[in-house]
Amino acid sequence: MFTNQFFASSKEIEGNELLCEHFIDELENKRCFRVKSKKCLALQCGEINIIKNIQKESNRSVFRLQNRRDLEKRFFDLLNNTDLILNPIHTPMGNQGKMEKRRELLSSNKRYYFSTSNSDEKHLIDSSSLQYSFYDGIRLNSTSQEINKDAQIRIFDID
Repeated sequence: MFTNQFFASSKEIEGNELLCEHFIDELENKRCFRVKSKKCLALQCGEINIIKNIQKESNRSVFRLQNRRDLEKRFFDLLNNTDLILNPIHTPMGNQGKMEKRRELLSSNKRYYFSTSNSDEKHLIDSSSLQYSFYDGIRLNSTSQEINKDAQIRIFDID
């Protein structure tokens, strides 16, 4: 795809309208591709922080730059024309409750969401927090899996 991660944390994207605009341009022009009949979109690691949670509303997930409705519309138009989101992650992210809500949002409207992470000292190769898979806001179960000393391999049947 000849692309780089645009931001890693919420602090980098919060209120940064120019970065957000360039990021959405990148998504629209370089991060969309097809695998067979599926339209795919790649979010790299912390770019999931384009979504934020509203804690006082049970961590409801929303587009981060709420004051830029034009960017929000572009982002959701892109999502609504995507079948599958891939989100490779360098290391497991914190606050899984909030991340879960973001994954639900990204997989809503009959979309798939898959992420995988490297293991580290706290998250060994057999940790359940290394891979996440969702469809239509609900966590998916793999049809088969293999976990060995080097990798987790999960297979999913998708429509």
